Amino acid sequence: MDSLLLATPATSEGAFQYAFSHLAESEQADPGAWSRMADEQRHVFALGTLRLEVAGGGFEGYFLYAGGDTAPAALEAADLIGPEWVGLVSDACALFGDHYPVDRESREIAVNELLHRDPRVFAALDARFDALPASEADARLDAYVWEHRAAFFD
Repeated sequence: MDSLLLATPATSEGAFQYAFSHLAESEQADPGAWSRMADEQRHVFALGTLRLEVAGGGFEGYFLYAGGDTAPAALEAADLIGPEWVGLVSDACALFGDHYPVDRESREIAVNELLHRDPRVFAALDARFDALPASEADARLDAYVWEHRAAFFD
């Protein structure tokens, strides 16, 4: 069995969280796991990471740490959970200009420059994130994982 695949659950309910948790554990144990993920797995991992990190530390924390490494993939996949997510992630990434800094060191410098110019630069984005209903995103991601279950389950 591929180490990135799981046993198939009985229903789609909770499929996103089940798959995301496994992918996050796999990536934590082996940073090379990202390169072995199927596109569908990357989408789920990136969106799950975005939601988890922003909920815990706002966009500032997301961009400062490892979670921000997945921002381009989260932007690519945001339409899976709705146009309001596309707008939010697009606006957040646009703070960095035309070329999103994928390496953490460059991104940290850019975040600090943004904060120096405006200490509340991330506040409006955080408020928009907080206003989005998590249950709708969960339902859409559960449906996505279930629809593409061959990429997640054996």
